[in-house]
Amino acid sequence: MSFGAKPLASIYLHGQTTQHQLELTVDSLIGQTEANFEILIAAADLEPGAAQVVSAYADKRIRVLPDEATCVRAARGWAMASLPAGDLWHTHALAHMGAVLAGRTGAHSVLCAGAVLRDGRRQPLPPNPVPPLATRLWRAGNLAPTVPLADAAAVANGLAGEPARTPEILAWIRHPGPEKAPPALRPIDLFGAPYTDAGIEADRPPTLFVVVDTEAEFNWGEPFARDLTSVSAMNRLADGQAIFERHGVRPIYQIDYPVATQPGGIAAIKPLLARRAAVIGAHLHPWTNPPFSETLSPRLSFPGNLPLAQEARKLDLLYAAIDKSFSTRPPFYKAGRYGLGPNTLSLIAERGARVDFSLLPQTNMGRAGGPDFRTVRAGAYRVGGTNILSVPMTRAILGPLASVPFVTSLMDAGGLPARALRGLGARSGLLERLTLTAEGISTADQIRLIRAEWLRGRRIFVMHFHSPSLAPGNTPYVRDETARRAFLHSMDAVCDFFLNTLGGLPGRPQDLLPLKQRGYGG
Repeated sequence: MSFGAKPLASIYLHGQTTQHQLELTVDSLIGQTEANFEILIAAADLEPGAAQVVSAYADKRIRVLPDEATCVRAARGWAMASLPAGDLWHTHALAHMGAVLAGRTGAHSVLCAGAVLRDGRRQPLPPNPVPPLATRLWRAGNLAPTVPLADAAAVANGLAGEPARTPEILAWIRHPGPEKAPPALRPIDLFGAPYTDAGIEADRPPTLFVVVDTEAEFNWGEPFARDLTSVSAMNRLADGQAIFERHGVRPIYQIDYPVATQPGGIAAIKPLLARRAAVIGAHLHPWTNPPFSETLSPRLSFPGNLPLAQEARKLDLLYAAIDKSFSTRPPFYKAGRYGLGPNTLSLIAERGARVDFSLLPQTNMGRAGGPDFRTVRAGAYRVGGTNILSVPMTRAILGPLASVPFVTSLMDAGGLPARALRGLGARSGLLERLTLTAEGISTADQIRLIRAEWLRGRRIFVMHFHSPSLAPGNTPYVRDETARRAFLHSMDAVCDFFLNTLGGLPGRPQDLLPLKQRGYGG
C-alpha cells in the first residue's frame, strides 16, 4: 500500500513508566515489520532518565513534542494509534492493522486484540484493565475519544461506527503483577575476560530469539575439506522462515562464507532482509573461509584456535563478503562450532560486532580441541573490556543430580562408564542435558527445558538449529523427508507453546543491541 510522503501511522506514546519498560515499548515499535511510521511522545510525560532513553535511539521517526495536544496537531500519518508507554505491540501489529484499515473503506478504525502478561503467562483482559490499552488504529480526521478497553464490544460502543476487527493477539498490557526475579548469573572467566550478568532479563516477559547457523553442507562424521561448499539446503530456508513469520519471530541468520558468496545463499537471504523478516550475522568456519594457510585439522576447525593474524584475516574476508552481498556489516556473530578463542571477542568487536552467540552452556568440547564452557549458564552476559553482549544458547542440565559437580563433569567425557552414566541419567530423569533445538531434542523435552528455565527466572531464550537440517540428508538429525517434516513440526509446536501457552513474546534481534543501533535491520 502507498501513502505518498505520509507515514502509514502516527503512534502517540503516552503516559509515564519506568525507563526499562519505556525501552521495551519503543523496541516493540522500532521492530515493526512495517517501518513507515512515526512515534510521537509528549515531553511532559518523560522523566529525565526516560528522555535519555528516547534520545539514545537517534531514530528520526521519533519526535518529542511539548504535550499531547501538540502531538495530535503535529501528527503526519495517514492513520493514528495510541499506545500507553509500557505496553507492547506484536511485530506484525502495524502491518496487519494498516492492511485491514486500508482494505476496508467503510471502516475508520481497526481493533486488535489485547492480553495481559503476568508472571510470564498470558491472561484475559480484566473488566477494567490498568493501564487502559488503546488497541486500535484510526484514520486521521476521525479521532475518537480514548476508550478504556474492557473488551472489544466496549470499545466498539465508544466509537462512531463499527470498527473492523483483527483476530490475532497483537498487543500486550505489561501488568505490574509480581514476577520471580531472574537469578543473577555468577561471574565467570573465559580466556582471561570477565563475564558478568548483563541484567537485561529483569522486568521482561519471556522472550524467544532464533539463531540459525546458516552454512554450507558437510558430512558431520567425515574429515573437514575445503570443497564442502554446497548451499543447496538454502532452497528450503523458506520452510523454516514461514514458521517464524507466522509466530512473529525475526530469526538471526548467522551466515558463513559459502552462503555469503554463492548465488543460492544470497538469493535465499536477500528477500528476507528487504522485507525486514530477518537479520543476519557472521559465522566463521575456518575450513571453507579463506585465506587457507592453516593445516586442516579438528582442532583448527574451531576458529578461536587459529593464530590471531589468521583468525583476523578470515574474519576480514567474511565480513567483506557479507558487506558485498548484503550491503551491511552485521552486529551479530557466532563462531563456527562454538569455537570462541582468546582473541575472538576483540577481533569481532573491532569489526562491529555487538552481540556474540558463541557460548554453549554447561558443555566441554575439550576432547575435540574446543573450548570448555562448563561454567557458562543460559542467560546473558556483559564481557568486561569489550562492548559485547554474550548470549549463550539455551541449554541446561536438569535432574536431581544436576548439582553434583563430579557427575556433571562426565556429561562430555569419553569412555564406556561416562556413556553408560549419561544413558542411565537420561532414562531415569536423574541427569540429562537438554538444548532448545529440534535437532535431536523432542518437542516434549524442549518444552520441559523452557518450563524449568522459566521457573528458575530465565527470561531470555535462544532456539537454534543448522540451516542444512531444512533439507534431508545433511545432518544427523534430518535423514529423510519424514524426519524433515517432524523437525519443522517440532519448531512450530515449541514456538506455539512459548508464545501462546507460556505467554512469551517473539524476539526482536535489535532488542539485544545498544540503544543507538536498535534500528538495525528494520
